Amino acid sequence: MIKRLKEQQYNLTIIFGNFIMLVLLVLVAISGIAGVKQVAYSNSIALESRREMADIRTMQLLIKNMSNSQINYIYNGDLVDAQAFKNSIAALFELRSQIRKTIETENDRLNFNIINSQTDQYITNFTTKIIPARENNNDELLMSLKEESDELINQIDPFIQNMLADYENRALDAYQNALEAKNQTIALGISLSLILGLLGGVTAIVISQNLAKYTRQILHTTEQLKKSESALKENERFLNNIVENLPNMVFVKDAPDLRYIMFNRTGEEILGFKPGYANGKTDFDFFPKKLAEFYRTKDLEVLALKQLLDIPEEFVKTKDNKIRTFHTKKIPILNEQGNPQFLLGISEDITERKLAEDKIRLMNSELEMRVEQRTAQLESSNKELEAFSYSISHDLRAPLRAINGYAQLIKEDHAESLSPIAVNYFDLIRKNAIIMGQLVDDLLNFSRLGRLALTKTRVDPVSMVKSIIESIQPELVNRKVKFIIGELPECDADPAFLKQVFVNLISNGVKFSKKRDESIVEIGFAQSDQGISQQNISPQPVTYFVRDNGIGFDMKYYDKLFGVFQRLHTDNSYEGTGVGLAIVSRIVTKHGGRIWAESSLDNGSTFFFTLESES
Repeated sequence: MIKRLKEQQYNLTIIFGNFIMLVLLVLVAISGIAGVKQVAYSNSIALESRREMADIRTMQLLIKNMSNSQINYIYNGDLVDAQAFKNSIAALFELRSQIRKTIETENDRLNFNIINSQTDQYITNFTTKIIPARENNNDELLMSLKEESDELINQIDPFIQNMLADYENRALDAYQNALEAKNQTIALGISLSLILGLLGGVTAIVISQNLAKYTRQILHTTEQLKKSESALKENERFLNNIVENLPNMVFVKDAPDLRYIMFNRTGEEILGFKPGYANGKTDFDFFPKKLAEFYRTKDLEVLALKQLLDIPEEFVKTKDNKIRTFHTKKIPILNEQGNPQFLLGISEDITERKLAEDKIRLMNSELEMRVEQRTAQLESSNKELEAFSYSISHDLRAPLRAINGYAQLIKEDHAESLSPIAVNYFDLIRKNAIIMGQLVDDLLNFSRLGRLALTKTRVDPVSMVKSIIESIQPELVNRKVKFIIGELPECDADPAFLKQVFVNLISNGVKFSKKRDESIVEIGFAQSDQGISQQNISPQPVTYFVRDNGIGFDMKYYDKLFGVFQRLHTDNSYEGTGVGLAIVSRIVTKHGGRIWAESSLDNGSTFFFTLESES
């Protein structure tokens, strides 16, 4: 009885022990399967992060390519560059859409939004400002817009580097998790093998089944890894194709000893290298020592500062032994500890641009010199002409007074012995001497204008015009003249000169309308060019005018209107010397304004003038 109980107890112990082992086996198998899944999941996260990093680098290169197209268009105005910039926009937007779907952290989302905002502003700057400025050949505005765009591009790079660092850390964490899960799975496999040796029988069958399932999981995971690696290689191939076909020289050096590990096709063609020739070499292996030392100094500066270095001008000796100028940007590539691991360089050949700039500077310098010389010559000629006119006019006054005086004396002292015809001749002599005197006086006044300086003050044209009209009233006896004085805004002008302008224009209006039953002279102003048909006249803040209902003139003789001694009416009934409008024109020009007229035969005339704007 006791023996049977012991056997039953033994059998129960065996069964219970097997049951415990079976339970442990199931738990170990489940843990192993979970480990395999964890390895596969972590590896997929790592590969996905690498693929997303490739997309971000592609976006970075697209932005750089757009920058190069923009710079070329600014300096060369080639529509091919403008079209290349526009073509890159669609590719950039599509790539941004792909990247947006992969963003997981708030930090990456913030960096990505800043990048998008900056690039959108950069694109808008090109399409709405730079293209119109280039079409209008506004070089000064183009240089300002270029600096604005360069600043936008430089601001984008740090945020791209932040995103790359986050994705790099995510990939490294995933790889670490996969490694830990793999080690745990291996440990579980060893434990599982020990348990298999102890269990035997039914336990061995169960373990075998789980091992088969475990093996299938591993094979499936391996297949997935191969597919992910193939996709990653395809992305890397795509990225390499972009780098190889960029029109700029692109190179990468390792940080410790600054040896080249990559040189794109453009750089190799510029320097005459065979594919892969530069790999493992330093600048001292194929550049002159002075150039190589310059490159190394800049490289060390980049690695020490751990930030982008912009080198506006860098000289490179090409395969044909010529020195060309490059604009280079060097960027440190940091490892997860924040230390420089590689140095990326991008160089754009700006030799033709620099030559064009130098040529433009030389042409501008020569033009400025010529303008200065010509201005000096004109100023000298004007001074000599004014001095000559003044001298001649001054010297003519005395002889004219003598002619007039002696003619009057002969007429008075010998009137009885002179025939009526002789008396008439002496009257004609005196009359022409008086006219000649007026001409000399007008010429003197005209000459003085070139030497007199303006003394500007605030002037009320209304009171000035009223004073002028009152002063000429004695000359208007037996004439019906109507003066219309409109609103005349105050202005900054030389009072004496401005008065001379109004005197001459109002006197002309009165003189050339004297054959009308009623002469009408209107003085007013216009705020814009409304009613003014003179071509190429820009609106001025204040435009004064003097209008009359006189005989007018034919506009085909307009070019002679403001010339010295030019008279469009030779009728002797209209007195004058032909200098009045020339004086008006010179005074207005001296103020920085302009004068013009409108008229037609027998329909009156209107003279418009502006003074220097108050701004």
